[in-house]
Amino acid sequence: MKTTRAFRMLAILPIAGVMLASGCSNDPAPAPSDQASSVTVTDAWVRTAEDGMVPAFAQLTNSGDQEARLASVESEAGGSTEIHEVVTLEGASVMREKEGGLAIAPGAIYVLEPGADHIMLMGLLDPIDPGEDIPITLRFADGTSQEVIFTGRDFAGGTEDYMPGMDEGMDGMEHGTDDEY
Repeated sequence: MKTTRAFRMLAILPIAGVMLASGCSNDPAPAPSDQASSVTVTDAWVRTAEDGMVPAFAQLTNSGDQEARLASVESEAGGSTEIHEVVTLEGASVMREKEGGLAIAPGAIYVLEPGADHIMLMGLLDPIDPGEDIPITLRFADGTSQEVIFTGRDFAGGTEDYMPGMDEGMDGMEHGTDDEY
């Protein structure tokens, strides 16, 4: 019996050592970055339309202590979905896909708005009506994501110009000469 008891004590010692070592540290392990949970989305809306392409807008607030990078977007409402920016080229405002996504600084609000950065749903699969809920998934650089409901809203702004060559293959999609939405 003494041998069995001694054997049990030897088996328990390594486990007790691991538990003791893990409990002695005053420095907590840094929490992994979760960009999706640090970003709050408010005032999310998408322009109503029968077909073509439509912009979506929102306010993105990063409550985290690290940059959050919105890398891509997805929605079943459009044939494709991209993050876009509006830039001035040769004296004209044009829209193009934003390379590298959107960097949202810690504690900052990043506004997606008409005439500036926005989400673009291209090749609408069905009309978007006023008040309709359109789910859009925001995918962040750290691999996390969140689904946000954007509400259909009538907006009397114009349409957008593409950079030369960007509108190829977009037959049937709405695009024009105004730089507003």
